Amino acid sequence: MRKNILVIAIKDKVEALRVANGLSILHEVKVIAINGLNRDEPKITEQLEAMEFAEIPLLEIYTDDGDYGKFIGDSILQSEEVFMI
Repeated sequence: MRKNILVIAIKDKVEALRVANGLSILHEVKVIAINGLNRDEPKITEQLEAMEFAEIPLLEIYTDDGDYGKFIGDSILQSEEVFMI
């Protein structure tokens, strides 16, 4: 059975993207990256290319944006499982 999974990339963003790519084989996955991603980093670029191929939604949010906490809370409530990495 496919689950709706949310991966929140906080500290180890490369690992969070890697986890999302792996989970997408069997589940519906979406990713929220807190304070964006360093797209100049080759490891991140590699994972982003795999996410694009797998059509995994990615949202980059920044903590200086007003209601980011409410958005994350709503996203968590809509998910069956949540990984914070």
